[in-house]
Amino acid sequence: MVDASHLFVFARKENMSDTDVEKYIDSVSATTKKDKTELAGYASMMKGFLSGLSLQERNAWADRQVMIAVGNVLSFLADKHIDSCPMEGFDKAKYDEILGLKDKGLSSVLVLPVGYASEEDEYAQRPKVRFDVHDVFLIHA
Repeated sequence: MVDASHLFVFARKENMSDTDVEKYIDSVSATTKKDKTELAGYASMMKGFLSGLSLQERNAWADRQVMIAVGNVLSFLADKHIDSCPMEGFDKAKYDEILGLKDKGLSSVLVLPVGYASEEDEYAQRPKVRFDVHDVFLIHA
């Protein structure tokens, strides 16, 4: 990780609330040129969804939303032949402290070192070992 040219730290919003939904609806309204009254049902649904979750469930849901963004970034990097390796198991509290994330109402979820493999990296030259497609997916014909 220390040799990567870049290190992305993906974070989520702590304790999503009605205020966050309203901010999002404002953005949708501005982007789509729809009046906020047209989006009222959508806003109500989102607020209802969040209010039905405990704080722990809300944060776990937000973690999963981050993973959607990570998947998009990984696809982009793979398309550009840029190496990356999503990582959990890091000291989230330390990252949050160093980056001042708590002050911004955020919490780190995943780190993603990015760069090109060194010519001397013996692992980059080895064949990739993957599970067989039938061991990963249930395929119904």
